[in-house]
Amino acid sequence: MFIHHTNKGCKPIMAFLWPMLLVMMPLQVQGQSIQSLESIREAAKYFLLQQNTHLQGKRVITVGDIDSRLRLIPCDQDLHVTAPPGSRLLGNTTVGVSCRSSKPWKLYVPVNIKIFNQVLTTSNYLPRGTVIQSDDLTFTDKDLSVLGRGYFTEYDNVVGKVVKQDIMTGSIINPNHISNPKIIRRGEGVTILASADGFEIRMKGKALMDGTAGDLIKVKNLKSKRIVEGKVLSSGVVKILF
Repeated sequence: MFIHHTNKGCKPIMAFLWPMLLVMMPLQVQGQSIQSLESIREAAKYFLLQQNTHLQGKRVITVGDIDSRLRLIPCDQDLHVTAPPGSRLLGNTTVGVSCRSSKPWKLYVPVNIKIFNQVLTTSNYLPRGTVIQSDDLTFTDKDLSVLGRGYFTEYDNVVGKVVKQDIMTGSIINPNHISNPKIIRRGEGVTILASADGFEIRMKGKALMDGTAGDLIKVKNLKSKRIVEGKVLSSGVVKILF
């Protein structure tokens, strides 16, 4: 009878306490302080904004998902962000975000970095051997992260160059497409320039190789019949190297 009486008495008490327990339980969970996942994303994004500053253009940085079940101890210092050694901070990659406090932790966050800029593309079809003119080029907005073969952003780096292979209309010009024009042809007459101690001597010669500016080619001195090597300075001029 006593037990039966106690159980009946508990019902109104529990009915009174239960709403209070429901309120207190979330407060206890909230009291378990954790590192904000948003703070981790912001640290990663800020770090990436400081990278590749030599590249001009609009930056679009996306920080990937972080497991929402993660429970990290709050860091009492600024979060430290690093990139894996040798990583290319363009396109899809990861960065390490860590806490260096007395209770350290570290995790890797997936990120995507895009930089859009104006790069030179062909405005028409360019067959092999074409000497590129400014009318052959136009600027197009492209994502630099996918241009692994290179690109150009200045007319001066492309105009006057010779096309090494056929290039279709709308193609992005990269260094493999072009070469310097040959300014000396094998068999033609050249001036051989030699200088030392303030003296300069010019001799007539014959090119034994084709050459572009800066190339080392072999030439024959028409007077001494000697074959020497020199650097192509300009059209028809080769400087002997001592």
